[in-house]
Amino acid sequence: MRIMSPDPACLARSISPLETPARVPVAAPSGVGSTEAFYHALVDSLPHFVFRKDPHGRITYTNQLLCEALAKDLEEILGKTEFDLFPATLAQEYQTHDRAQLSGPVEC
Repeated sequence: MRIMSPDPACLARSISPLETPARVPVAAPSGVGSTEAFYHALVDSLPHFVFRKDPHGRITYTNQLLCEALAKDLEEILGKTEFDLFPATLAQEYQTHDRAQLSGPVEC
């Protein structure tokens, strides 16, 4: 278990690739209308930061763990970019990483 600080610098040092796959028992959705609820339940149960962005880099969804680490409500995070949430140096690093991921396979 990781204990996170709301300090952005501390948060940045703590974000790392998944070391082991998460195995979370979640019931399958019973219909098409429950797919989004199933997705949120699954993502909120993961012990890792999970977020989704639009093509402009604005956050459209994040799990509760990241909200807690940033000490912000979901509504305060939605629509924001890295530059709204982190120091400029970190935000630039995150954007560079995102662009590299979107352009194809990345060697680590």
